[in-house]
Amino acid sequence: MKLTPLKLALALLTALPVAKYLKETDYNETKRTAAIDYYGFVGLLLGITLFLVSQLLRPILPDYLAAVILLISWVASTGALHLDGLADCSDAAAAGHRDSSNYLTIMKSSEVGAMALVAVCLQLLFKAALITALLQSSASNLDLFLALATATTLSRILAGFYQQTTPYARDIGLGLAVTQAVFINNGLIAAALCMTLAIAISLTSTMSVVAGSVLLLLCWRHFWLKRIAGYTGDCVGAFIELNESLVLILFIVTVGISQ
Repeated sequence: MKLTPLKLALALLTALPVAKYLKETDYNETKRTAAIDYYGFVGLLLGITLFLVSQLLRPILPDYLAAVILLISWVASTGALHLDGLADCSDAAAAGHRDSSNYLTIMKSSEVGAMALVAVCLQLLFKAALITALLQSSASNLDLFLALATATTLSRILAGFYQQTTPYARDIGLGLAVTQAVFINNGLIAAALCMTLAIAISLTSTMSVVAGSVLLLLCWRHFWLKRIAGYTGDCVGAFIELNESLVLILFIVTVGISQ
């Protein structure tokens, strides 16, 4: 495992103070491209962290309160970066249809519109409800761990795939145009995750979660390709947020059916 791409991935996707251990030259295009292949590790680390937090909270707090604190931990661990992406994409999607040239301008603006506020509030409420349902319905700690780890890991693996298969829509920014896609580490983690889910839960649940996530990615990618001919960092962050919620609800439904 190469440490610099991993540290870059952590710096880009989390609020961990790893940037101080990176040099300015580490942010070049080659290393940032390599960092994409470590998104799965970052997602797995987040999933493990959230599971450990849940284990501290569940014995002493009611499920609804534990869910809220777990959600706060989830948001804090990423510095609300993905929620910011969801907010910008929501404003752009709502206002940009009047003039297609406004999409990128609206995304870049620091102003927060009504649609951004509504989208973020609904996402947080929905995610809190999903976590509460997950805490109440989990038959075992293994189910809870797999649900959290799948949501965080699969979403970031697919986000990496999104970046590696889609042109970057800006001339400058946190995103980049990937000239040589690398999917070794993410591919291995994805395969291991799917195998674990199939064995521990069921093949049906695994296929539902993966198929639902891939379908969301394809629809999301198509939506923004039609509007900005590519992707931005906001598009990637918003996808991660939406897919985490999708994975949780699919996990709750399919595992509930299978049991």
